[in-house]
Amino acid sequence: MADVVTAPRILDHDTCMIYGSFFRLAGPVQIQRASDYPQKLALGQYKAGDHPFASYFSFLDTTGGCGLYEYQDPAKQGDRFWTSTCQTWKQQLITLPPLATAVANPSGETAAVTAIVHGHDDTIYVAFGANIYRLQSALTYSALLKALSVAPTGKAVVFNQRTFFPRGSGGYTYYDGAAWTDVNNQEAAHFTVWDGRLFLIESTTSTIKYSTTGNTGSWTQLTTALDMLADVPTGLFVYDDTASESVVHVATKRGPYAVDFTNAQALPLRLRLPRQTNAGKGPGVWRDSLFYPAGTSVYRYLAGDPATVEPVGLDLNDGIPSDQKGAIVDMAPDLSYLFWVLDSTSTSNNALVNGPAGMHAGAFGGFGAITTAPRSTGLSSIYLHDGRGNHTIFQSASTAQAATVGVVSDAYDANRLYFGADRTVYYIDLPRGLDNPLQDTTLVYGASCSHISSWFWHDNKGETKTALRLLLEIEGASANETVTVYYGTDGSSSWTQLTPVISANGSQTLIFGASEQGIAFRSIRIRVDLARGSTSTNRPAVRGLTLEYLPNLTSIRAFAVQLDCSQEFFDQTPQQQVDRIWTILGTATLGTFSFRDDEGDTRSYLVKAYRPIGEEYAGLVEGGKYTLQLVQFN
Repeated sequence: MADVVTAPRILDHDTCMIYGSFFRLAGPVQIQRASDYPQKLALGQYKAGDHPFASYFSFLDTTGGCGLYEYQDPAKQGDRFWTSTCQTWKQQLITLPPLATAVANPSGETAAVTAIVHGHDDTIYVAFGANIYRLQSALTYSALLKALSVAPTGKAVVFNQRTFFPRGSGGYTYYDGAAWTDVNNQEAAHFTVWDGRLFLIESTTSTIKYSTTGNTGSWTQLTTALDMLADVPTGLFVYDDTASESVVHVATKRGPYAVDFTNAQALPLRLRLPRQTNAGKGPGVWRDSLFYPAGTSVYRYLAGDPATVEPVGLDLNDGIPSDQKGAIVDMAPDLSYLFWVLDSTSTSNNALVNGPAGMHAGAFGGFGAITTAPRSTGLSSIYLHDGRGNHTIFQSASTAQAATVGVVSDAYDANRLYFGADRTVYYIDLPRGLDNPLQDTTLVYGASCSHISSWFWHDNKGETKTALRLLLEIEGASANETVTVYYGTDGSSSWTQLTPVISANGSQTLIFGASEQGIAFRSIRIRVDLARGSTSTNRPAVRGLTLEYLPNLTSIRAFAVQLDCSQEFFDQTPQQQVDRIWTILGTATLGTFSFRDDEGDTRSYLVKAYRPIGEEYAGLVEGGKYTLQLVQFN
C-alpha cells in the first residue's frame, strides 16, 4: 500500500496504519506537543534572559546610529535604530537633544542663510541672501554691514586679517574691519587657504589661482582650465596627499582632485564617483580623514598608499525616512563630532532606501510603500557623526525650509555649533570635550523628541510571538518631565500607546494588552516620546528599555504509539513488521497515520516517524514491541 492513503478506514481500536502498513497497538495513542523550545542552559550567574520561558530584547543601546529599518541579526545590530530626534549617541541613554536656540533675525530679513563664518576679528558674520551682518556677543545682529551683488557662492574664509566672500563670476568681496572692498575683475567661485596663500577657483573656466595678499591684481595662475570642468567644481579645501603632506584639493561632482602646486596640475584621488548632482557640496576634514558627501551618501577617505575608502553616510542599510530625504550640503568639524547639514528641500526625486525593495522608508510608515519621496517635502536636519554612527541633533519644523550652512566656533568664549535653517541662525552649545548628560546639571535640552526603534522579529519572520511587558529604567522624570511609550506591530503604520504616561523614576513596567493578557505579534517596534516642562536644564532619561516576550513556535502535534510486533498481523510476520518500521523511519517524505478514536471515528494525519525504542525478544523469536513518535507536519 502507498505511504499516503487518502481515505483510510480503521475498524478496530487496537489497529493503526502507518505509511500504508497496519500495526497492532499495544496501548492507547498518546497525543503530545512536539514544538517546544529546548530548555535554556545558564552558565555562571543567572541573568534576565535565563528565564525558563520568557525571552528579552533590549532596545536601549543606540550608539550604532540610525538607518536600520529592521533587525536582520539582532545580536550584531542591537545598537541600531530606525530614526530619532532624541539624544542617542551616549551609551545606555535616550534623552532629550541639546537645545537649539534660534537667534532673532535682523528686522525684515527673510532670505535663507547663505554664509556663517568666524571672521578675522573673532566675531561671527552671517549672510542672509546677499546681506551681511555681524552676530554680536549678545547674540543680536548689528546693522546691515554690506549688501553684496549676489549671495556668496561658497564658504567665506579668513586670510591676511580679512574675511573674504566669493561671488562667482561677479568677483569677490573682503572686509578688513574698516572697509569693504569689492573686486569685480577676478572670478571667485570658492576659496581656501594653504601655505600662506589664498586660493580661488574661477566659475566659468575652473582655473585655479593664488595670491599672497588677496588684493585685486595680485593673482597668479596655477593651472589652465582644468580637465575637471565637466565634473563641475563644487568647492576648495585642504587635506593630505599620499605622502601625508597637506595640499589644496578641489571638490567636484565626480569626486575630489588633489592640486600639485609644483607641477601646476590637479590629479583625481582614489575616490571616484559617478557624476551626481549633489556630490562634493561642503566636504569636511575631521581628525585624520576626509568626509566627502554625495547626496545622503558620505565616504570616509583616508589618504595614504594605498588610500582607503569607507561608506559612512545616511544611505547605509535602509537609509533615512522619506520625510528627511535630501542632500548633505555642508559639514562642520568639532573635537568630538562631525556635524552634517542635510538640506531636505531637494529639487529632484531621490531614492531613499538602499535596502529591501518595496520597503517603506517613512518614519511612521509600514511595509511595502514607496522608496522615493516627492521633491521639496523633506524636514531638513543636522546630523552628528561620531565615528561609529549617525544621529539627528536638530530637525526643522518646516518641510519648505532648507538647512544651508554650519560652522563650529569658539567666538565670544563659547564653543558652539552655528547653523542656518528655516531662514534663521540657530546655535547649540557644545561641550569642550565629551559630555555626560547624567553628570552635568548645567546642560540645556530641547523641549521634546521622539525615538523609533527598528522592527524586531526574533530571528523568525514566520513565528507569532507574545509581547508581555516593557521594562524601563527612568531618571529625571516628574509631573512635567514625562516618557510616553507606543508600540506598532506587523508592519502597520499605526501606533498603540502603552499606559500610563511615565512621570516617576526607577524601574517602570508597562504591560501589553487591554486586560494585561499580552499581544500577539510577528514583528514589533517601540516608539518613545520624551518631553520636559519650562525648565530647560530638566530632562527625562531612559536608562533601560527591554521587551519581555514569549517566542511561540508553531504548534506541532505528535503521537506516541507502542506497536506490538510479537505476532503475525495482516499477513505480516513479526520480522516483516520490524523491517517495515525501519523502512518508515528511513523514508524522507511524509506518510499517513490513522487510528480509531473513542467515538469510533477514524483520524488521519500526515506525519514523520522519529525516535524508535524497540524491545525485541531474545532467542529465536523475531519481533517485539516498538515505540515511535509520529510528528504531524500537515
